[in-house]
Amino acid sequence: MISQYFFRAREVGRRLWVRAALISGLALVAPVLAPFLSSILPDAFLTGIGIDQVRTLLDILANSMLAVTTFSLTVMVTAHLAADQSASPRGHRLLREDGGTQTVLATFVGSFVFALVSIVVLQTRFVSAGATGAYYLMTLVVFGIVIFNILRWIGQLASLGSVEATIATAEEQARSTLRTRAETPFLGARHLRPGAEHDSSHSLLCPSGGYVRHIDTGKLSSLLEDRQGKALLEVLPGSFVNTGDPLAHLSVVDLTEEDAGAMCRCFVVGRTRSFDQDPIFAVSVLTEIAERALSPGINDPRTAMDVCDRLNLILDAFEDEVEPEECAASLVFAPSLDLFSLVQSAFEPIARDGKSNVQVQAHVQSALKRLSEHRSSEMAEAARIVSGRALAYSDDGLLLAADRARIKAIAPVKTAASKPDG
Repeated sequence: MISQYFFRAREVGRRLWVRAALISGLALVAPVLAPFLSSILPDAFLTGIGIDQVRTLLDILANSMLAVTTFSLTVMVTAHLAADQSASPRGHRLLREDGGTQTVLATFVGSFVFALVSIVVLQTRFVSAGATGAYYLMTLVVFGIVIFNILRWIGQLASLGSVEATIATAEEQARSTLRTRAETPFLGARHLRPGAEHDSSHSLLCPSGGYVRHIDTGKLSSLLEDRQGKALLEVLPGSFVNTGDPLAHLSVVDLTEEDAGAMCRCFVVGRTRSFDQDPIFAVSVLTEIAERALSPGINDPRTAMDVCDRLNLILDAFEDEVEPEECAASLVFAPSLDLFSLVQSAFEPIARDGKSNVQVQAHVQSALKRLSEHRSSEMAEAARIVSGRALAYSDDGLLLAADRARIKAIAPVKTAASKPDG
């Protein structure tokens, strides 16, 4: 279960400037570290290094890193814009938060800052002449780190911003989100079973509208423990709420305005959805890439087929949520993940946009047939319902009777969902 503080810290840590600032801050440690390092280095090494030798290396580092950083940022922005246009805007968000790319760019910026700080320190004689050997050694270490990251960056450039790389990143995010959900069933709370009756005396109302990005059930439970109450969640991460909508129903004897404010702060509401606790959103990013590939301007059905197969593997690995004997948030009750919405978000948009392509329809129905045999009865039933809806799209889009018969033979259900009158 992820606490709200950790969630917010991770949100900030995913920003490029934060990592660059942290690594750049290490450059400021060099003047302090140099005297201590010089005390453990051999005297022969220290006396053999002059300030001019160190300054030459630092000049090379400063001049080259400025150009490398500028070039790398240009490449990154261009690649991300290409991913935004060819894959999905949400896929672009994943690439933007990629830790590998951020570390490489932050290393380049940090090396540039190290060179500038070191040049200033040596020119102002802030360190003794005996410490120049230590500076020389630190500069060599920085050169080694830079060379390693340049080689790493070259490897990343080959696929940066490509549709394949975006799909792989989105797939890994979807797997990670579903894995987190399985490890913390019901968000670490108890299961709120459909139709179960619970006493509730107060409603916790949303102070501002937006998407529910994160729910800290642990903190909410601790607040309820002090007041001898319990909470029934009305929303899950990914839900859209307006100002004044109920976030949860509470059974407490007395709820002050201060208590309500503290509990509302356990719900992070923002303008955009977050991947961390929202499996449906994580899966739908892959689906969006397939939808974009099926658009007339791109016309790449093979990518849509690839996405179908990946979605099949992702959802096939899903396990039913099981309430543990001891919950970290025992006073909070949360509904289970809506598996129908999960399967529908994954496959129905592809079936709709690819209704006239028999190969795409075959991949959709093959994936749904596999999921209709899932060990989770709810997942299996959801797959059968979505299969019937996909059959209705293929019946409407495929011109040849033989193609329609082929798709029906693959589908786990043989009757298409009925169309509305009119």
